Amino acid sequence: MKKRVKTLKALIIFMSIIFMGFLSASAGPPLKPLPVLKPDLTVNLRIETRKWSRADNGATCYRLFPVFTIMNKGNAPAKGFKVKLERKIPENSKWEVLRNSDPLTFGPGEKKTFGPLGVGEYFFCGRDIPPYGQVGFRVTVDYENKVSESNEDNNTKTVMYRPLLKFKKITK
Repeated sequence: MKKRVKTLKALIIFMSIIFMGFLSASAGPPLKPLPVLKPDLTVNLRIETRKWSRADNGATCYRLFPVFTIMNKGNAPAKGFKVKLERKIPENSKWEVLRNSDPLTFGPGEKKTFGPLGVGEYFFCGRDIPPYGQVGFRVTVDYENKVSESNEDNNTKTVMYRPLLKFKKITK
């Protein structure tokens, strides 16, 4: 009987050693933490200009159009965010909202360009623009802050445009 107990103890110790060796061998190097999956919405904005001459008096006119690109640089989808387009004109020192989008969803790496929209355009002819005038456009993605992002500081882009016109001196 004592021999059986000794054999059983030896077997248990042997199995424990093998099992512990198996566990330590299978564990390998420590696991890296999983990356945090978050979207990162960004926006770029540019102003396109179009030039034409008025038929009635031949004045040179300009039309400004905002064109913007939204991208999700994150590693997770951005769901249900809205985009706001604003304009600031020389006649008014406040930003006016031109358009709020319906909710949008962008997958990781998704990119889309909007514009010219026919909304927010600003035009002037010849001397119509005041000499102090700047026209500004601002686009904000996720302006309601519905999406938790890896970087919340890159959701707005503003571009100010100051026309530099050369006028011919008119003498009589």
